[in-house]
Amino acid sequence: MELFYWCGTPSEDRDCLAVLVYLRLAKADVKLTACHHPTASPSGTLPCLHSADKLIDGLDNILVHLRGESYNVDHGLTRLEQTESVALSAFVKQRLHAVMLYNLWCEENNYNAYTYGWYGRNVSFPQNFWYAASQQRSVKRSLMALSGATDLSLVKESVYCQARECLNMLSARLDGRKFFFGDRSSSLDAIVYSYLYLMHDTPLSQCPMKAHIQACPPLCTFISHMTDGYTRDIPNSVLVTSESGSQTLWQRVQHKQWWLDNHVNMASIVFAGTVMLTYAAFRGHIWSLSS
Repeated sequence: MELFYWCGTPSEDRDCLAVLVYLRLAKADVKLTACHHPTASPSGTLPCLHSADKLIDGLDNILVHLRGESYNVDHGLTRLEQTESVALSAFVKQRLHAVMLYNLWCEENNYNAYTYGWYGRNVSFPQNFWYAASQQRSVKRSLMALSGATDLSLVKESVYCQARECLNMLSARLDGRKFFFGDRSSSLDAIVYSYLYLMHDTPLSQCPMKAHIQACPPLCTFISHMTDGYTRDIPNSVLVTSESGSQTLWQRVQHKQWWLDNHVNMASIVFAGTVMLTYAAFRGHIWSLSS
């Protein structure tokens, strides 16, 4: 098996991180291939799992496939616990996905300082000029539709309130436990970790949920335990290294992408020059100057 996953942006990396952690929990033998764009994946989407001549994309589809291939990390749970895991996973996705989207796309300081620049560097030319702005408008419309609000400020109040309630519930559930079901890992651990880690470690200037997570010791302990035990050695992973003196993933990605910025700038200059020369030729200026 081979897994193709995002290397860089948290809005896309959450599903990839959940799959990566699930594979580690299941002790699956899989080749890991980090991608800077979905087009590098055989299916054109990320995450994508190549298994037995099949391409499976999307978190839910990949987990269903892995369970069918005897990589079921929930097998040690009772039937009641499995039902509870499914319900809690859905609850977490509903509450925390919205706040992650809001932080990345609707908090203007975060969008201007981080989100817009990342997509500008990593989305191919010329789509990189409009992709982020288009995505921001789409996210705002979706969040307003889901919340039923007519004003973005009301959306903010709603998603932050619901996220805090969810984090408090998760913290209470984890208190004194290694995993959410005691000493037995589950798909719930992979899903929750993917949200908690990215909310806690993505370098955003405005992220109230990070402070809330830091105020919940069980959540911080869980993040540290999962990071050290299951994700630290993933090559080119989505993870941010927070230890003093080490470079974060985001800094490494930016360093490795300097050539991309230069190529994009050069392509822009060449494109603009070509348009100008074509227009000048059409108007006959070149011929008049040569004579």
